[in-house]
Amino acid sequence: MSADSILPQPGKVDASQVWLVLFIISVVLPVPIALIYSFVFYRKTSWYRGVILFSLVVGVGYISNLIFYRTMIMNDKEAKIDKMGKKDALFVFWNTLAAFVIVAVTMFGLGTNPNLITIFENTLGYWFIHIWGLSKLMSSIVKSNVFDKIDAKNFNYNFLITQINLNNLEQVINMAKSSSTTSTPSIKYPLDFHIEFDKDVAIQNKQISTLQSLVGTKHAFGHFVWIYLSSLVAILVSMLACVM
Repeated sequence: MSADSILPQPGKVDASQVWLVLFIISVVLPVPIALIYSFVFYRKTSWYRGVILFSLVVGVGYISNLIFYRTMIMNDKEAKIDKMGKKDALFVFWNTLAAFVIVAVTMFGLGTNPNLITIFENTLGYWFIHIWGLSKLMSSIVKSNVFDKIDAKNFNYNFLITQINLNNLEQVINMAKSSSTTSTPSIKYPLDFHIEFDKDVAIQNKQISTLQSLVGTKHAFGHFVWIYLSSLVAILVSMLACVM
């Protein structure tokens, strides 16, 4: 029997090295998943894209587990996963697939209850879109008879975008358009806030496009965080299963 066909022995694994690997994976994992998500699922959601996303994420998890198994259990510092025996490769694969049921359940839950997405959409997603021009947009389209008198350095309207989501986005845009052509705002938020686009058509179209992009990105980021966290948990579970 070759060394590559021997099942893992927990006593041969250095716990400190395992935690180091897990830390590295938690830091590196967002990169491939973010790339996969952006190409497959960003603002192009459908059931078959969900299947593709899940399959590719499982693939990332499988490769991660193969490297972990080869380096930490077989003590192959060069991580030659192409040298693994069929028995060991299948052992890692089934452990990975079983653990990634966590991701499948998460995706199903998000599909049946989209409100779960708002947990991260209006927190991490909200902060993420700041780097894409949120402040500039909100300061140009949000008006208030009361708060417009306050210095912009001391007050901004960014938080109001948390009240806009994919479900009410078009309604907000249509009502804001009407307020741009009348003297009385058609859509108001608490404390005298209302949205009003520029009367210049070219500028107005750019503002609408930016608003749609930011709201879409905010939503996608909230969904992505769920996929990342569930994938991370799945990889940790599958790695522990490989060690046991």
